[in-house]
Amino acid sequence: MFNTNKLIFACSLLIMLLGCNNSVNEDTVGFNKFCEPNNNSKCGLTYNGKLILEPHYKITLYAGAYPHVLKEQQWYFVDENGTFSKEGYIKISYPTADRFKVAKVFNRTYKFGLAKLDGTIIISPRYLVISNFEEGYASFSETTEGGSPKVGFIDTNGKVIIPPRFCATRGYSFVKGVAAVCEADSRRWGYINTQGEWLIKPIFTEAHNYVGSVAVVEQLIEAKDGRYKGVIDNSGNLLVPFDYSHITISNNGDVYWQKDTIKGKASLEEFLQNH
Repeated sequence: MFNTNKLIFACSLLIMLLGCNNSVNEDTVGFNKFCEPNNNSKCGLTYNGKLILEPHYKITLYAGAYPHVLKEQQWYFVDENGTFSKEGYIKISYPTADRFKVAKVFNRTYKFGLAKLDGTIIISPRYLVISNFEEGYASFSETTEGGSPKVGFIDTNGKVIIPPRFCATRGYSFVKGVAAVCEADSRRWGYINTQGEWLIKPIFTEAHNYVGSVAVVEQLIEAKDGRYKGVIDNSGNLLVPFDYSHITISNNGDVYWQKDTIKGKASLEEFLQNH
């Protein structure tokens, strides 16, 4: 009679030696998965050549992190001994794992939290949303006493660096230490630093993140009966007047614009000089 465990172990070693598609990079902390032929929902795990999970699961591997294993419709972290984390999640994601070493976790109450790569909880799931991290910070949203969701900012240790007092933020978080945010009371947009101090007061109907030293902002122009876009510098000085129905500045410095029915494209330098 065959010893099933020995057979599975031998197969997993053979898979690793042959370098099949299920093998992973050497920086996966000794974890390797093996699957039944043409069935990625029937996978097992080895750690440093030792069988720790038999092939009964869907498994996702990330470099430098504990594997995620799907069991009973929830994802769990699994350690070197094949032990499952106490809590399971609908989703675990590493949008910036190689830079900040944190994971976003999402549970059955539809709330987000943060965990370390080994599954240790940093923040238990309680936020409506947690953005990706940029420059060590992420925006989060939670329901405040007034009943409406508001946005604040946390660091990778889960510490709230700016309490939730904004109605929205542009993008994920800060760009070179500056974030475009919407003040909850006035519903106007401005710019803050990482201490939550206003660098440019909230006077705009819309504001975009800075690209270099300039940003696209929007104002309601009553004489034109509509909202129009312009460009400001990092001190809030208006460089391009509010004459445009559309302005987009790409990261490579191209500007796409529309004024009345005329559309155009120019370099940022040309646009600032000629418009």
